[in-house]
Amino acid sequence: MFIYIKLSMTSIDGVKVRQIVEGKTKLFVPDVKGHPSKGKVFFNPAMRLNRDITVSLFSVKRVSEFLDAFSATGAKGIRVMNEAGIDVVFNDISPLAVKFIKRNLKLNGLDARVENKDANILMREERFSAIDIDPFGSVSRFMDSAAASVKNKGIICLTDTDTSALAGSYPTSAIRKYTAVVGRTSFMHELGIRALIGFAIREASKYDIELRPVFVHSTLHYYRVFLEARSGRKRASDAVRSLRWIVYDRKSEDRWYSQFPDPSFENFGPVWAGKLFDEDLVKKMKGVSDASKALIELAKKEAGFELPYIDYHILASKHKLPLLKMNKLIDVLTANGISVSRTHFCSHCFKANAQPSEIAPLLKSYN
Repeated sequence: MFIYIKLSMTSIDGVKVRQIVEGKTKLFVPDVKGHPSKGKVFFNPAMRLNRDITVSLFSVKRVSEFLDAFSATGAKGIRVMNEAGIDVVFNDISPLAVKFIKRNLKLNGLDARVENKDANILMREERFSAIDIDPFGSVSRFMDSAAASVKNKGIICLTDTDTSALAGSYPTSAIRKYTAVVGRTSFMHELGIRALIGFAIREASKYDIELRPVFVHSTLHYYRVFLEARSGRKRASDAVRSLRWIVYDRKSEDRWYSQFPDPSFENFGPVWAGKLFDEDLVKKMKGVSDASKALIELAKKEAGFELPYIDYHILASKHKLPLLKMNKLIDVLTANGISVSRTHFCSHCFKANAQPSEIAPLLKSYN
């Protein structure tokens, strides 16, 4: 995942450190045994893909400045600065984190502004072209300030680890934090991301700002969403009007978008019902690691679809279908005129422009 190199120092302010190379960037990180949360400053090696995709996106999507609002060691912001060539403002409420950031900037021969403030206060004081919100937990307490702070044509980047609420395990929590009705479904992670986007759109509309996703991914324990902001009262109003309910027929696995709930079925929302990726942007993105390259390639394939993914295992179980290899499944559906692709959400899931009840009969005769 990263390369260890010989230490030129062993601690920062009494905290034992190790030096690594991630991407093209050198970093001092806490030398922690066990879960990263045990460290006095947070660094999670499992979040490398999050940082890789951020570098890949901002290497294409140029902005004048990038606020790393929860910098911790500064890993993400320093990589954006060092590898994408974007000016970064660093911030963390922890004085120890500020020391890590400054040491890591020096380690890479970089100079940047480093703040030691509550992220909400900083975003109320200034405006930025890109804002990265990556707290430990929900983004809900920071979305309002981010919407007030982002500049026209800017980007808000959200990392939300509150997936159990958004994906339907704790629906009351989702209503409280995200003003969204969710539940456990076979497409729970896409429901979670679409609910998160819907929440962000509603928060931004208060400031006459339209938000639209340009790239998303669901990885491990978190959702990552990049949203482009456009100013304008009509844009903001249209964005809110475009939100829809997902109507779900659990028996057939069919799901569709509706302006209003349908009392005959389960309903979840309001959610974003459009495309999750900007197809032109995704075509230009290049991965900076094997994992990011693989994710971007999948994003290119699923970028044109709007309906939530279909879980093939659940579909097969409910309709008593044989389980084909995914390549065979795609060939069969394509031959029958259905647009279909793999999805990054799940290795045994796929995107299609048809309902499960339409797909199932086409698969019954195959072994």
